[in-house]
Amino acid sequence: MSESSETSSSKTKSTGTAFNFPLWAGALIGGLFLALFMHQAATNATSGVARIVVIDTNRLIQAKAMTASGKDAKTITTEAATFSSQLDSVVKGLTAQGYVVMNSAHMVGWPETADKTAELANQLGVDLKLADAVSDQYASRGREILQLAKPTR
Repeated sequence: MSESSETSSSKTKSTGTAFNFPLWAGALIGGLFLALFMHQAATNATSGVARIVVIDTNRLIQAKAMTASGKDAKTITTEAATFSSQLDSVVKGLTAQGYVVMNSAHMVGWPETADKTAELANQLGVDLKLADAVSDQYASRGREILQLAKPTR
């Protein structure tokens, strides 16, 4: 009897399909960094002074992922692969022009003119307002938590 219960519960668990955003985002970022590393090495070997472009890949990926709501897993997977390929192509194009492409998450500071996130979002058809709205929501909640955590005197 317990054997049939286990079988029916395992059947229920295996039929659901879920979109695994952290896995999708991790794979996309990993592929991007591999391309960045390969092209950065080639660019540094051929030029004296590197020009740097900064991209906020987290915002780009988050904004793109926000458009996945309500879509089936196959469509999401196809769109993620297409977006990853497009982003990789843009990065390769920039490095071919002599730029070192850096992810803003790994930078301490940079001039505003070096940030090309908005330009790339337009080129890739991504609405950054989607990611910014989520980011603002989390930032607001984070400030509330910090206020609660301050010691009182």
